[in-house]
Amino acid sequence: MSQYQTCMIPIDNILNHLETAFNTEKMKAVFQQHLYPSLSVRIETCNIERIKYKPQKNCHVSYRLSFRKNHLNKANEQLVCVRFYEHAGSMSRFLKESDKKNSQNLLIHIPELDCVTWVFPNDRKLINLERVTDPEFLCHQVAPYLILSVYGSDWSIDKFKSDMIRYVPEQNCSMRIQLEIAHSQSKQQKKMVAYGKYFYNQSGQQIYHTLCQLWDSEICREGVLNIPEPLLYHSKYSMLWQMGVPGVMLSELYINQTLFLNSVANAARQIALLHQVPLHDCPRNNQENIIQELRKVGQLLNKFNVPCRQKITNLIEKLVVYFSTVMPEHQVVLHGDLHLKNILVDSDRVYLIDLDNVSLGNPFLDIGSFIAAILNLELTDSIPLSLADQTISFFLSAYCEAVPWTVNKIDLRKYIAMALVTERIFRSFTRLKAGRMEIIDDLVKQAEMMLNGSFTPQWL
Repeated sequence: MSQYQTCMIPIDNILNHLETAFNTEKMKAVFQQHLYPSLSVRIETCNIERIKYKPQKNCHVSYRLSFRKNHLNKANEQLVCVRFYEHAGSMSRFLKESDKKNSQNLLIHIPELDCVTWVFPNDRKLINLERVTDPEFLCHQVAPYLILSVYGSDWSIDKFKSDMIRYVPEQNCSMRIQLEIAHSQSKQQKKMVAYGKYFYNQSGQQIYHTLCQLWDSEICREGVLNIPEPLLYHSKYSMLWQMGVPGVMLSELYINQTLFLNSVANAARQIALLHQVPLHDCPRNNQENIIQELRKVGQLLNKFNVPCRQKITNLIEKLVVYFSTVMPEHQVVLHGDLHLKNILVDSDRVYLIDLDNVSLGNPFLDIGSFIAAILNLELTDSIPLSLADQTISFFLSAYCEAVPWTVNKIDLRKYIAMALVTERIFRSFTRLKAGRMEIIDDLVKQAEMMLNGSFTPQWL
């Protein structure tokens, strides 16, 4: 079952069709009628892939359809992205989108649901999505440049394969290229794997610039800090390419507790190394940014009638006061999106991946975010309580031993509380995954305990 199939439906007096939007059986019938009215194609399943909810404004829902043509044995899949608007608000948006160079059969207006539907590879912001997901384009227009940047000009492609590994509508799309190449003279053969991310804007250019600085740092050249090698930035198609690294996500290793905890400690040491790289030319994440994120949650809360709203408001007020008056002692290179899925484990080697949000800021931003992510997994029963506590304990111990500064546990509490509010509570309201709205009260209690010091967990 999809993680969205049983999500809680918020009460929204502006968006009238959320109940239908989250009912996959009803939406299956809607897509059957509007996408395949001839019935030569039968939709068999409809699952929600992703929700992005802006209360009283719009709701973006991505669906994955499974269908068969003319009752053939082979099943096919289709991604569709739907934006639900206020009453009678979809027509103007549809007309605006129709003026773009979109194929009309990939853009559908469904007035009875006040929504506009984009059929993949059509996307409201990723205007070159069809191009950058095309195997022919990747094989002939991208792969040769990747080979050239790594091995030089004397290599040719023997085998090629491409896959779309992640698609975040209106934001980015990640592709994987797997190559077998041969040297023109010696006939030596090599395998190569590269990952490319297509952005809706030119943000990938700054990311590439930052990653190149990291890769050229002494700590990376010595093979101590493990990150993917940046290969090239394709400005015409806003694509950032990096070398593939081996391993499985740390989140998949729970079953082997010893390996998992050892890998957590190794990951903490990698973060400690990242925090000590001398890097200056990259974005900054300062106290003002933190306060803006806190106030954004406060603005969101005004649109929700939830019992814990006042408690969250009180938390935000206290945190704003704290971050308005306390300046960080250290400015370090931050990962910016630190959680178990952004850590790859290959035997005893750990890699940090998905470094799109690298910035300069207080190291507690990374540590607090990681701990908040583990506490969230514990509350959703994704990780056992005892293992969650051990995970945080192993991470903190290894990190503290690997950095030359002292980790002030009192200040760390504030950053954990902030991450619980701005990341975990905020996403519970805006992503609407199953079980997330139900744990908001528990997240609030965790944040209160961190902020007030009313309870000290063993790992602190």
